[in-house]
Amino acid sequence: MIFSRDDLRYVKHSLISLTLSVLLCVGLLGLTHHYQADARQTQHQAQQRLIAARQSLNITQDDLTNIAAYASQYQALLAQHLIGDELRLDWVEGLSRLRQQNTVADFHYSIQPQTVWQPSPAFESGDFQIHFSAVNLQFDLLHEGQLLNFLNAIEHDLPGKFIVERCQIERRSAAPVASSPPLSADCHAGWLTLKHKDTP
Repeated sequence: MIFSRDDLRYVKHSLISLTLSVLLCVGLLGLTHHYQADARQTQHQAQQRLIAARQSLNITQDDLTNIAAYASQYQALLAQHLIGDELRLDWVEGLSRLRQQNTVADFHYSIQPQTVWQPSPAFESGDFQIHFSAVNLQFDLLHEGQLLNFLNAIEHDLPGKFIVERCQIERRSAAPVASSPPLSADCHAGWLTLKHKDTP
């Protein structure tokens, strides 16, 4: 079939319509491809957010499990005054009470400034930092049992975690008179305190 110039004017509108339709279809296909790519990216981002949310949920559930498992132990440490600030004034008052009870013949003490405790061998203490308030104690004793009773009284009657590093008992070389106790002791001890690492 041969088209002449005269025939072209009859199909001109159809050709224009066809061309516009083709261009429109190509444009729609391009837009569809663009929206499809955006949809895939949005779906991928949504999946990543879902994965992150599930991981966060798992961590939270683990934290809740740990809190439930260790809550009673944490409360016990709080009750023992092991967590928090040192209770230096309470210790001094407690030692004064022990002096009035005449648990030992006589004693003297000095409490050193609190320092960060470096255990040996080192171990992981989690979110807490261990502090130590060293105490030097000198005793006049009638017998060894007085020292044990006194140290037990500190551990049970005074707040905090009291530990004894070492004690040395000596018999006085001079013959004791009636008013002079025959034994002396020198002890190095102290109180442990746990503080959260974020606590100033």
